[in-house]
Amino acid sequence: MAYWLLKSEPSAFSWQRLQKDGKAMWDGVRNYQARNNLRAMQVGDLGFFYHSVDERQIVGVVRVVKTAYPDPTAPGEDWSVVDVVGARSFGHASRTRGNARQMSAACAAVLSGHAVATISVTPKRLQ
Repeated sequence: MAYWLLKSEPSAFSWQRLQKDGKAMWDGVRNYQARNNLRAMQVGDLGFFYHSVDERQIVGVVRVVKTAYPDPTAPGEDWSVVDVVGARSFGHASRTRGNARQMSAACAAVLSGHAVATISVTPKRLQ
């Protein structure tokens, strides 16, 4: 099993929307490194769902339920998507709970300077 960080602007696609919809196609990725990460994801892999921009925090954990397939929002182009479901919500408590706050700070450090929508996460990267 691999672990990932999937980031999204809450105004474009939020954790709340994923919870409401139940399952989502992680689409719209237009970065080659992120696309390759999507293609490396396997069913059962877990990922932190990170709200970027203003919130800058992990709001939940997702589970990959379908491996990479062509992005239907980019016909004729070489982009990929995966399907994910919510596995665990941190809710509003993540803003005050120590571990989630530290994880969010660590993820923000990993992301600094990166415009990548998906990143492989290892325990070493989060130290």
